[in-house]
Amino acid sequence: MSIFSALNGSILHFNTNAVPALNDIIGKINTCKDDEIKTELLKMILIADLGVDKLFNPSDGIIKSKVKSYDKKAFYMIYEMLTLFLISNTKKFANNEMADKQKEEFIRAINRGSECTVLWDEIDKFSETEERIRVIWGKIASRATGLTKEQEDSFMSLVWGLGMAYGNIHGGVL
Repeated sequence: MSIFSALNGSILHFNTNAVPALNDIIGKINTCKDDEIKTELLKMILIADLGVDKLFNPSDGIIKSKVKSYDKKAFYMIYEMLTLFLISNTKKFANNEMADKQKEEFIRAINRGSECTVLWDEIDKFSETEERIRVIWGKIASRATGLTKEQEDSFMSLVWGLGMAYGNIHGGVL
């Protein structure tokens, strides 16, 4: 972390908004009764956290300069979108039945049914991974001004990588 990030409050903002959102979601996932689904959802949310860190880390995040454009609610939505993206990948490339169970349990656990259903419908309607990633980028970019094509391209690569990481952990390529 740089001294500039500390002085301008980026670190504090990140830690008081992103971290509580993550901790809340993890706590809610831990209430899942089905251990297999709970384990997979925890893997997904931890991979989503890696994505949030790569986006907003005050030292070297892709859009670190925009971290203050996002509040706790926005970070919550980003975690949800990235997790739903990973579930959608499972549905598209591996196991439809398991993905449906994961989606339903995730939505139930975090108790944001209408919000997640809308996000799911927006992400899952596309068959191509790149189109699904663009939906997520659009939502993230709508909260901050001045994001560049280079940042968008970096984001696209990052989320592709998250999907690959989950595929590797899951035991298959997504």
